[in-house]
Amino acid sequence: MNKSRVLWIIIILLLTATIPSLSERSSLERAQDDYELVLPYKHIKEMAGADASLSSVLNQLQAAGLTAVLVDMKESSLPEEAVSEITDADLEVIVSVGAKSAENWKQQLDAAVHYYSREADYVHISGNKVPGYPDTADMNQFADILSEGKEGVYFTEFQRLDGFKEFTEDLNYNVIRMHDLDLLHGHQTVEEKVDRTLRAVKERNQRSILLSSMEADTLDHTVTYLEKITEAMPSGFELKEADGWKDFSPPLWATLASFLAGILFIYQSLVSIFRYRLIGWLAASASIGLMAAYLITDSLLFLQGFALGVGLVTPVCAVKATAVGSTRIREITLSYAKALGISLIGIVIIIGLLNGTVFLTGIALFRGVKLLYVVPLLFFGVYALWGLTFKEVKQSVKGWHLILFVLVGAAAVYYVLRSGNSQAVSELELWFRTKLEDWLYARPRSKEFLLGFPAYLLALAVLPRFKRIGKMLLIPGVIGFMSIVNTFTHLHIPLHISMLRTGYSIVFGYIIGLLAIGIYKLIIKKRIR
Repeated sequence: MNKSRVLWIIIILLLTATIPSLSERSSLERAQDDYELVLPYKHIKEMAGADASLSSVLNQLQAAGLTAVLVDMKESSLPEEAVSEITDADLEVIVSVGAKSAENWKQQLDAAVHYYSREADYVHISGNKVPGYPDTADMNQFADILSEGKEGVYFTEFQRLDGFKEFTEDLNYNVIRMHDLDLLHGHQTVEEKVDRTLRAVKERNQRSILLSSMEADTLDHTVTYLEKITEAMPSGFELKEADGWKDFSPPLWATLASFLAGILFIYQSLVSIFRYRLIGWLAASASIGLMAAYLITDSLLFLQGFALGVGLVTPVCAVKATAVGSTRIREITLSYAKALGISLIGIVIIIGLLNGTVFLTGIALFRGVKLLYVVPLLFFGVYALWGLTFKEVKQSVKGWHLILFVLVGAAAVYYVLRSGNSQAVSELELWFRTKLEDWLYARPRSKEFLLGFPAYLLALAVLPRFKRIGKMLLIPGVIGFMSIVNTFTHLHIPLHISMLRTGYSIVFGYIIGLLAIGIYKLIIKKRIR
């Protein structure tokens, strides 16, 4: 048995030590099966206006599916009349605090804890700073007020809240992920809101949906949305008061196993990519340094840096190590399976390292997503053109080759620029995405099964006859592998959702890739005749 195979076996054995903690993560994610629908009190008052009583509007909203009302703290107390009207309608009150001075922060937090004295609950923080920021002593004092009252806080995605990570660390990251429907998106139709809510609850582990806007939507619009979303929500989710995350962190030995597997993986991958052991040893030494720095300082920055290194080498190694051309479908399929296996190992290392409540809640993230999209593309761009001389271009490169190269480059750039940016998606693609979600529950990524995986499979079939063109096809081909790595680096998305959508991509991409190979072989046969 050669040394390379022994190293792969050791890596896999190390990763088996992470299975219990990953299983616990999945269990916690599946236990998050509740969701709540929330409206600000001020908007409900606007809806009521002068023509309807506030109590009748509240009752109508509650009947349609509203579960809670966000009420702003006034000075250092809640408006009693508002609280009474809300509770009379059988709705929960979510206290929203926001102050400018340390004294006022203390008064508001004390009042919130007093209101929630009967049971543990969650406080909403308005503004762009946590209580006491930037004074560390004040932040600790105010976090202790909530902690002693067994209260947590809401975490609104994309809301800038300075000092949030440090503040919630003292609360053991006891947060509820909230999705503000209008934050960054403005006014939307009922259908758009329903679609965004479904994805927020199913795919992003956001348990509280806030219907806020600069101006209140009409009562009819809001009631229609509430009725449609409660009807469309999968039966596995229950409409009720949301609950936060249980405090969870992987045991040290599981993290160490992921580190050791990562060091060996980085070494093995770089040796496989460059065929030069010195590069592997240098990268492994740097990885050991990052591991030591994390274990000494407990700083997540070193952990995230290590995970980024694994993320960068994973798709490159998956494609480069398996890009052996063949005319036989069986051998192409085997290479595809090997590439997916290498990707799976890299993914397990990353999610084994970046595990725990701080990552699952989205408070801490995988860093370097754009690099993850750019570096593999640059590598295979250079790889495809390496050694190409002007004489070779003049003699062998035809016009359609250049057209192919431009199309490949344009596709790659398009997917990098629009990565994570839903506003860059065309209406046709948005419709296609929605249909896939309706049919499959979790939508596979189009860049994987329509572009990346088929291009990789086609590249393997093209390489024996047209080596340069085959290498060029590896440029879009790597997109599929770096995209599935990226899927799992969205740590707030439940593992079973990421696994489901990746499984769809692998199967659909394989089928489309075989079709592309079939068309390519027909074209070659006609040219030979």
